[in-house]
Amino acid sequence: GGLRMGSSHTKKITLSKKGLQKLEDIKRLSDVSLLASVEQIHLQKNKLTDLSPKVLREALAADYLPHTLTELYLHNNSIEAIQSELFHLINLKVLSLHNNRLESIPLLLAKCLYRLETLHLHQNLLTEVPWNLGYLHHLKRLTLHKNRLESLPNSLAHLPLVEFSFHSNPLPSKLLELSSLRSQLNHLQY
Repeated sequence: GGLRMGSSHTKKITLSKKGLQKLEDIKRLSDVSLLASVEQIHLQKNKLTDLSPKVLREALAADYLPHTLTELYLHNNSIEAIQSELFHLINLKVLSLHNNRLESIPLLLAKCLYRLETLHLHQNLLTEVPWNLGYLHHLKRLTLHKNRLESLPNSLAHLPLVEFSFHSNPLPSKLLELSSLRSQLNHLQY
């Protein structure tokens, strides 16, 4: 089975490197009785592309993306868009979306996923990030490197970040000298 108990008895489903192309494969490859209370789902290194509203609504309704989720790993797939339906998972603390094909992040992310502590968005095709990301008051880790970002919202300076990376973006050099952002982040990678 795909369920593994972590050392702290975290309910976890690991379906990485399974060649998954559809989200509904979760229920086919998992013990459905355990899905309703799972806390972590690892779907990295698959071939997922379609996280359309219809697909996400079905996943939420059928509880194979249950509300108990605190960690969702979707990195190393081919996801092109994140839909607001995903933001019904309001207990998420970790959302890993790096190494996909994302071109934008909806404003609703920061409004709905306010418990986020880790947000990995590096190695995508992002040209901007939502101005309200700075309202994620619990965010400790934010990775934005290797995108196409030309600016960063000033609100990021207010975050309690312990890890922040934004190198390998076409950001203007004057941005890196912004005293407010730089003084806050001088010990972090930029």
